[in-house]
Amino acid sequence: MAEYLTTTGASAGIERIIRTAKERIIICSPFLKISKIFYERLLEADNKNVEIFIIYGKSELNEDEYDKITNLNNIYLYYLHELHAKCYANENSMIITSMNFFEFSQENNREMGIFIDRKKDKDLFEDALDELRAIRDLAEEERIEGWGQSRGFKTENNKRYRYNTNEEHLKGFCIRCRDRITIATDYPYCDKCYSVWVQFQNPLYEENYCQKCGRQNNSTKERPLCFSCYKELQDNF
Repeated sequence: MAEYLTTTGASAGIERIIRTAKERIIICSPFLKISKIFYERLLEADNKNVEIFIIYGKSELNEDEYDKITNLNNIYLYYLHELHAKCYANENSMIITSMNFFEFSQENNREMGIFIDRKKDKDLFEDALDELRAIRDLAEEERIEGWGQSRGFKTENNKRYRYNTNEEHLKGFCIRCRDRITIATDYPYCDKCYSVWVQFQNPLYEENYCQKCGRQNNSTKERPLCFSCYKELQDNF
């Protein structure tokens, strides 16, 4: 059964969700002003290669928040202006609450929420997760290429495609010649083809194959997957 949470319980529960995540963390909150303890927990998760999905709805983030978010290596960031929902989840548990991922809310507001355990409330958990996926699909994924672009975020580590750490040594294909390679997020070429690509360094140059399945596909360095493989990875959240 779902568990009722007060303000203190919701705050502690969100921290527990971040701390106990093994595969992914989903943060859905209009406002982002990350408290010290939450950020420390996110860094710990990031260091364990836990994927962090953040969906937010207010663009007025200050420089400190930009720096915090873009220092995370395993982050996927989405913006949806109409967002008002607040939900926090990992692969096993979830909190739906009135509380924003916002330090002021935790310290000053009266909040309420419910805790959902996937094993105990599987249908409820899956229904809420489906709604999170729907929100994500409506949102705009941040490109994060430099200040002044994509609402000011900056990073070179935030890639559109990341592989689960369990697939770290999974064999894939060079997107140009289809030779077998070890999959890497930002290295979809064999050494020979990469030495040619690097002379021009055009991330949008069309290649021949999907990096994951090897089927013929108009891939690029920026988009090395066919649609089916991309959706398969996206369905991990």
